[in-house]
Amino acid sequence: MSERYPELSFQAQSLDNLALDPMEVNGCPLEEKDEEERERLVQRIAQVSKSGTRVFSEGSISAFRLGNEFILEIPSDQKDSAGRIAPIICYGHVSRESEKSWPDEVVSAIRDFANRIGRGVSDQAAVRRGIEAVKKNWISRLWVRIKEWLSALGRKLRRHLALPSLSP
Repeated sequence: MSERYPELSFQAQSLDNLALDPMEVNGCPLEEKDEEERERLVQRIAQVSKSGTRVFSEGSISAFRLGNEFILEIPSDQKDSAGRIAPIICYGHVSRESEKSWPDEVVSAIRDFANRIGRGVSDQAAVRRGIEAVKKNWISRLWVRIKEWLSALGRKLRRHLALPSLSP
């Protein structure tokens, strides 16, 4: 994973439904003693899922975006002890520095996390499409904000130029 994207974090459902969910923040696994950081990650994931916009859905893969935050929920190839899909969630930030290679780097990071916890992710092409949708949606929203800002600036300039001069 590139040093430029250290903000990726991961959570995976425990397969036995008894152990702590595997979690990782900025490449560092979270242990049981890391309660505050584990809770913070769970809260951010929940906030993006609850308040964000779904920008991608294909099969069991979903992506949500809230501001510059995103989550991507991916089913792992393994099922939990009750026979249910055991998802992996990737949480991160999109920035204007995100380059063309960013979707591939995120997919690689997801694959690496899955491997570290003994899981597999089959449909990596769909995962990549989900990440591309997150980035495309973020860029579209950025352009909307720029247009709104320019429009407001234009209104202020028109008002300012319409005022009589105060200088002698």
